Amino acid sequence: MKRLFSVMSKKYQASFVLLFLFLVQGCTVLDNKIISKPSSKENQQPFDLDAVEGVDDLITQQKILEGLNGTQKKQACDYLSRQYRQHNLWQAGWLMAFDNAKQGNCLTQQDKLKVLKQLQTSAGLNENMKWLNQRQLDYYQQLNRQNNNNRSLNRKLKKSQQQHNQLKKRYDLLEQQIQELKAIETTINQRINSERSTAD
Repeated sequence: MKRLFSVMSKKYQASFVLLFLFLVQGCTVLDNKIISKPSSKENQQPFDLDAVEGVDDLITQQKILEGLNGTQKKQACDYLSRQYRQHNLWQAGWLMAFDNAKQGNCLTQQDKLKVLKQLQTSAGLNENMKWLNQRQLDYYQQLNRQNNNNRSLNRKLKKSQQQHNQLKKRYDLLEQQIQELKAIETTINQRINSERSTAD
């Protein structure tokens, strides 16, 4: 190895050392991910809620939850729900409330709001967690306001469309009546002209 290093220039030596460290670190991370993946056994869960100590641990568990789908996701949600309801594990509530997978969330938005509000009073949360929790709570409340606003605008739009349709029907009816009146006027004018020409 020394001989190899002596042949390489200093520039390449540093690159080689960095590459070596990167590969070792990458294998360690890959090992951890493989170990923390959910087991294929139905009774085992991929979550070790008792081992969660801080935000990093929760985010790691969150990534696992969001990576699940179908039956695995449903089982995980059921497990977390039981842990939160029966054992009052704030970590389970946090994971469900922060579940933002594109589909198959553990909780509805309203339930997420309830859990986040409950978590704000939990003794298990440190100040950083409460701050993060509050940001998520603010986000969901703003999302709720926007959804309510969208529903209100949709109702107004639907009402406006109904009014527009009614006005269009009235306009079409008036247009039809005007055309009928013009036809009557034309007929009357033709009779008057015909009577005048026969009188002359």
